Amino acid sequence: MEENALYEIEEMKQQIALLQKKLESQTIVSEQMLDKAIRSNLSKLHRRAWVIGVIGAVAIPYCWYVFSSIHLSTAFCIATAIFLLVCIAATWLQHRGLSAANLMQQDLLTVSTKMQRLRKQHLDWLKFSIPTLIAWLAWFCIEINSSIPEEHARPVIIGATVGAIVGSICGICFLRASLKTIRETLRQIDDLRQVQSE
Repeated sequence: MEENALYEIEEMKQQIALLQKKLESQTIVSEQMLDKAIRSNLSKLHRRAWVIGVIGAVAIPYCWYVFSSIHLSTAFCIATAIFLLVCIAATWLQHRGLSAANLMQQDLLTVSTKMQRLRKQHLDWLKFSIPTLIAWLAWFCIEINSSIPEEHARPVIIGATVGAIVGSICGICFLRASLKTIRETLRQIDDLRQVQSE
């Protein structure tokens, strides 16, 4: 009877050890999956920043060429180029050091803090960009009215307004996608911290 009890205890110890091994392997797999998801989200954010930078860089000479060819003032062309440069610089500054390779070498608290700061910077950017775009569009309308005959000015202004609306919608969609990615990344970081603390 005593041997039977010892045998059952030994068998229970083996089952507990096997169960612990399975739990450890699941934790490792879970950590690896979360790590991969975080890297993927950080790469998405980095790619979006590059796309915005490239679009801005292409827009500078294009706008200069188009605006000067329809005889808009040099001051307006310079202001447009400066605004686009500010947009490119702000995007670069916000995303500087946020590549997946850089961030995944840091502790999760630092990564989380940087992601929260990026989210705040994205939202704060709206406070600058929206009023600036409204002022730019008003200045554009004034420039068009003063440099193009009235019968041609109206279609240009309508086209610019439609372009501004479409551009705003695209920008808002881009912003929402970035904020969603940041939110997902922060949630995944919290999940990974919980897994690591267990």
